[in-house]
Amino acid sequence: MQGISTYSFGSTITIQDLEDTEKTTDVQVGENANITVIDALEVSELATGTNVNGVVRRGDGGKIFIVSLDVAPQNTGGGFGFGGFAAAGGDNSVSAIQGTITEVSDDMIHVETTQGTLRLTANEDSVIVSTTSGTLGDLTEGMGAIAVGPLQEGTIQARTLIAGSQDFITQQSGGFRGTGRTGQGQ
Repeated sequence: MQGISTYSFGSTITIQDLEDTEKTTDVQVGENANITVIDALEVSELATGTNVNGVVRRGDGGKIFIVSLDVAPQNTGGGFGFGGFAAAGGDNSVSAIQGTITEVSDDMIHVETTQGTLRLTANEDSVIVSTTSGTLGDLTEGMGAIAVGPLQEGTIQARTLIAGSQDFITQQSGGFRGTGRTGQGQ
């Protein structure tokens, strides 16, 4: 179920459907539910020393553009393991990267990778996010939310709950609206 969080009481939240604002569904968030909070960021909000994972695209003239970039928790290890462009392919090739920000200026960041420093440029299509593990206390009325879990007696038993700004969740979910089995309208 995807929609807007309209009410929270204890471990239950109510989500209003995006397509039918008359329809709401209760979501029970148990202690084992995975809650993820996503915040959209601008280049100016990034800081040197921050670890990032992402996907970049080499554009015309060799300029490297950010497709998507996720601020990673410090000392996570693992991850993509790619330092730069793995495929030779010339312009418009896409690659996964992982590294640490060494410089931030206007619409550009420098990221130190295992293969050296990459200069990455953000444009209007770039998506930069911070993804953190959250709790029910991090959720506020009006946030966008996607709840995933079985439906029992009209209530979704959330195994996963993803929350963030309404606009960001709606835009990044690709129009996901669930299976239509979201319970009784209230």
